Amino acid sequence: MYIFLIFGIFVTDIYVKEGVLMKKLYFAHPVNVYDTLLEESLVAFLKWTFGQGLMGGECWEIENPNQPHHQVGYADWKKRLEGDLSKQGGMSYYYDVVLPQCHGCVALAFLDDMLGAGVAGELKFFIDRNLPVFELGVDVDGGCSMQGVIGIGDFEKHLISSSDPSVVLSIEETRARTWVSPEKYNKAKRDYLKAHLVAFEPEKWTSEYIKSLKK
Repeated sequence: MYIFLIFGIFVTDIYVKEGVLMKKLYFAHPVNVYDTLLEESLVAFLKWTFGQGLMGGECWEIENPNQPHHQVGYADWKKRLEGDLSKQGGMSYYYDVVLPQCHGCVALAFLDDMLGAGVAGELKFFIDRNLPVFELGVDVDGGCSMQGVIGIGDFEKHLISSSDPSVVLSIEETRARTWVSPEKYNKAKRDYLKAHLVAFEPEKWTSEYIKSLKK
């Protein structure tokens, strides 16, 4: 089971400072963390930590991409951009609409500290604009989680911006850590806590191979 932080999910909003204009901090995290108890715990932790101004004195509002109104926006944007090869389909919704409204980013890597391709791309958006970026660490031991936040240094920022393979996974590697199999792509998610242990077979996670399974 996860260790939920003291005061937990239900009262975190109490710790947001009243009367303070809140900046938005985007929470970039792997898709297989979405809709889990771990996600609820992490969001509660971020609200408590950044809402009180414990990181650099500024107060932040957490912008979680996994919310119903963003899912609607993603679907609408994907439909609007159908056939536009200059855009990334529904993902352009986040880059064109959501990220520009935020003032910084906190990102969650996999447990071996490797960043998924999508998370790294979102981090790069903020790094390239010289906006604050943080990394959220999750150390799992026996099913429990201990959480903490650190600022991302200049050297690591450079590695992320250049998609250096020492810290950023390829799209294919990210898919392998996110979905249980190519046959279950976009259907069944892999357990985030074990995703870094997966044996990667690159030829099975290409777009061409996945499309061939649908024929």
